[in-house]
Amino acid sequence: MGGPLPQHDPHGERKGLVRGRLQPYAEVLRDDHPEARAFAVGKLASQPGRLLRQYLDESGGVYEFKMPIIDSLRADARELATLNGDAELMAAADQDYYLISLEHLRGLDPDKTRIVCGLRLQYTQDESKRLRLLERNPEPPMDERVYLLPQ
Repeated sequence: MGGPLPQHDPHGERKGLVRGRLQPYAEVLRDDHPEARAFAVGKLASQPGRLLRQYLDESGGVYEFKMPIIDSLRADARELATLNGDAELMAAADQDYYLISLEHLRGLDPDKTRIVCGLRLQYTQDESKRLRLLERNPEPPMDERVYLLPQ
């Protein structure tokens, strides 16, 4: 069912990140996905993700999802934007939602494909030190993902 899933990289340097940003994702929920594994061993009460069909129904058939920005993520993004003088990040943090493209999922069976969508804040190691982010949110192990799911 495809290759390995990308790993969460809160500091971004391994991806060439120069400055912090909001990073959306929409990925197929496979058996080896961290949320699927957590559900399989009983750590999640309900099946993770949703059918692609549900997202398409909500958007009127458009391959996109309006991801609500939760208050804690908004606050962290604003703090990072202020630190960097990043007007684009500040503008994104001021929105009610972040538009996540699902175009890369076109061609998959929407009635059988379960996906997870989310939004995370990536930041450089220097930014995390300057903001003292590691004291508030210790870096997760590299085999873990940080998910902010819609309510």
